[in-house]
Amino acid sequence: MTLPVTATASAETRTRVGWPLLVVLATLAAVAPVATDLYLPGFPQMGDELGASASGVQLTLTTFLVGLAVGQLVMGPLSDRYGRRPPLVVSTAVCVVAGAVCALAPNVAVLANATDPFTKSFLEQIRLGGQTLRLDIATMMITGPGELDAAFATIKKDATDAVIVQPSLPRMRVADLALKHRVPAIAPTGAFAAVGGLAGYSASQSEMARRTAAIIDKILKGTNRPTCRSSSRPNSSWRSISRPPMRSASTYRPHC
Repeated sequence: MTLPVTATASAETRTRVGWPLLVVLATLAAVAPVATDLYLPGFPQMGDELGASASGVQLTLTTFLVGLAVGQLVMGPLSDRYGRRPPLVVSTAVCVVAGAVCALAPNVAVLANATDPFTKSFLEQIRLGGQTLRLDIATMMITGPGELDAAFATIKKDATDAVIVQPSLPRMRVADLALKHRVPAIAPTGAFAAVGGLAGYSASQSEMARRTAAIIDKILKGTNRPTCRSSSRPNSSWRSISRPPMRSASTYRPHC
């Protein structure tokens, strides 16, 4: 009379242990298709923010599928040698760590003036700098001062680490919003720090004026000497809200 009871208990135990494992395996099997479905709708936005072509963005999906196919050839022999569980645990851990790194990667936004004819070159230089530093840079085009409040609300919502401001935007308004939302803001002009921005970096205006004056003087005098050349690049200066301007110790000496 006890044998059927024992068999029933064993079957119930196997069923109770098997369901959690089945759920885990089903979830792991669904990762790849779910990731693909979540990835595809973001193609247009990825192209805009990364400055990539449509074909370049689509190539990332091709790379993903190739990696998935090659992974079968690699993980199969490993599973036969070490068992199913160790490769599964290691792969899942790597996936989790990679996702955390992506989520915690520095995120920088750029506020660009949509009506400024120099915006294209400005964004190109920002993009090149972002590629060098491996930063995720999101571009936000501003067509008027009324869009700045919504832009900073989005920046705050996305937990952006810092924002780069194009100088042609209203500097005082941008600085006030940056302070209000507690977002570090920097602009390639020293005047931005003077109105409350975190920092500004630009070429020294006095050195640029001195160079211009030297060239104009030679033109007006009608000298036949070669065009003036400087012994060094024009000095650049940092300005911040907490420190006075700093200049290089070198001075400009025209050689003509």
